[in-house]
Amino acid sequence: MRISVEQIKRRTLAALAAPAVPMAALTLPLVTFVPEHYANALGMNLAVVGLVFMAVRLLDIAFDPLIGALMDRTRTRWGRFRPWLVAGIPLVMGGTAMLFFAQPGVGPLYLLVALLITYAGYSVVTLAQLALSACVSTSYDTRSRIFSWWQVAMTGGIILVMLLPAFLGGKVPMGIVELMGLSILITAPIGAAIAVLGVNDTSLPPPSPRATLRDYLALFKLASTRRLMGAELLLGLVAGITAATGLIYILADKHLTPQQYGTMVLAYFLIAIVSSPFWTMIAKRMEKHRALILASASYMLYLGLIWFVPPGRLDLVIVVSLFGGFSFTASSLLPRAMLADIADEERLTNGADRTGLLYALLIGIYKIGQAVSVGIAFVLLDWIGFDAKAGSTNAPNAILGVAMVYVVLTAICAGGALLTMIGYPLTAARHREIQAALADHDRIAASDADRLAADEAGRVAVQV
Repeated sequence: MRISVEQIKRRTLAALAAPAVPMAALTLPLVTFVPEHYANALGMNLAVVGLVFMAVRLLDIAFDPLIGALMDRTRTRWGRFRPWLVAGIPLVMGGTAMLFFAQPGVGPLYLLVALLITYAGYSVVTLAQLALSACVSTSYDTRSRIFSWWQVAMTGGIILVMLLPAFLGGKVPMGIVELMGLSILITAPIGAAIAVLGVNDTSLPPPSPRATLRDYLALFKLASTRRLMGAELLLGLVAGITAATGLIYILADKHLTPQQYGTMVLAYFLIAIVSSPFWTMIAKRMEKHRALILASASYMLYLGLIWFVPPGRLDLVIVVSLFGGFSFTASSLLPRAMLADIADEERLTNGADRTGLLYALLIGIYKIGQAVSVGIAFVLLDWIGFDAKAGSTNAPNAILGVAMVYVVLTAICAGGALLTMIGYPLTAARHREIQAALADHDRIAASDADRLAADEAGRVAVQV
């Protein structure tokens, strides 16, 4: 049974959000700490690590729609999504145990298998949780409330995994990566159990039309779609490069410790949470595409400032990282808000509501950017001769190369996103025109339907 606005309770909201804590705690180390750990502590070739991560992420992109389609067709006495939530947890735990507790001497095949299991479990659990959250209520406002709790849980998971090194580093007989893995192994089954026991999943599968490759490609006919997807690809590269090389850059160029890097990232995400309402106001005042231009420029400012921070200055690194966190929120929030406008334009142009396809395309584009970024970054670091193994001494030119990848390459991608938004055609004025045209179209369609119904009623009366 779906819950109405009046009936939904906080414990239900908390139960829905609970699996997001371990999933968020898993996501950040996978792109930030784990690649560096395999190249440094475990001594694996840097380029090989990057290529394995890139290959698995590209496979993961194709895995999501397959699992989503299977969930739509699932019918059990326990509901549609809770069985998948339960099934995904062993995969998450098994992959986490392999990935976070690996010993020196493991090879690329081991990393490949561990990543495949981990990402498969992550996809199953995350898709099941999001679908379950979407189906619990039919109310527009209640769904916003549900996903606001989900966002809080996601942020809580990130903060949890960031605080572990600060509070437990050196106090327990394991490294930072192992601590993060242990937190996931503990919280994953607890979060899933809370959701499975606390939420009633009795929704039935709706009709699920199959989307073809032609349907996806047709979405690129609109200039606004092409521009936004181009910006999203570049922003995915920005996020992926900074996440994959951030720890390496901070250790090698700024001479800080992994614990201090965790403090920097914590400040980054805290300011990201606080800045969200500010970007909403900025977008309202200057339009969303111009706000995204401002966000891209702000991130380029962050990159320029951190280049000049002298080694050993954690205080300055934290201050500068506030600019990065401030921009990060907009790069995630604004494209998703802009895509809703494109969905209206698509419906007016082609007469079909393709909102689901558009969001699937956006998520896929972003994943491609993140997947490719790890491979590009690590191959470049290997090419310039940087050695990430623990205790290695790198030449000044190699360290400069790390800075070039983290700062310059990322700034180029952010600048590209900025350029794609200049002259963006779907302005606020254009969207008002689209909304007016859609209103006229819907009014005419409703009038035609009423006339047909009246004609049919008249024919029935004559026959009687």
